[in-house]
Amino acid sequence: MAWREGHGTGAGSPRIEVLPANELPAGVPANAKRQRVILTDDEVQRYLGAEGLDLELKLLSLTSRTEGGMRTAELTRWDWTMIDRDAFASCDILRAKTGDIQRLEIPEVLRPFLRVWHAKAEHPEAGPVSPVRRGQRRGEAKSARGTMGSAATGTGFAASSAET
Repeated sequence: MAWREGHGTGAGSPRIEVLPANELPAGVPANAKRQRVILTDDEVQRYLGAEGLDLELKLLSLTSRTEGGMRTAELTRWDWTMIDRDAFASCDILRAKTGDIQRLEIPEVLRPFLRVWHAKAEHPEAGPVSPVRRGQRRGEAKSARGTMGSAATGTGFAASSAET
């Protein structure tokens, strides 16, 4: 450890402790096997019931858990044209790893959340289910990144972990 003068002027500038670059801890190797994090049912219930958390993140989390294990890439490219918007009974999913389209029933528990989200979006017939919500690209699909054009989002919600 080393001490360095902090930012500021005049007498009493704070001194801060810094760690020289050669003493920084090593990063996680790219090939390191990480534990998969899986929420318990109780944690999911607490998360979905928590006030002040983003409705979109709650919807995407619930969708991922109940709708065929949708990956982030599949969620971010999900379009209203892929969903039965009359009864919210079925949907198509463009699978991220294979590129296959899979038709699935929408579970009863998910239907009311999708209906509310569809209504909040003013009942679109097409367009991303989870669009960009701020800035110049508002309303557009999220940027293509990662596996087959996905966009990643995170909730920052602490969960139990389980080995895969």
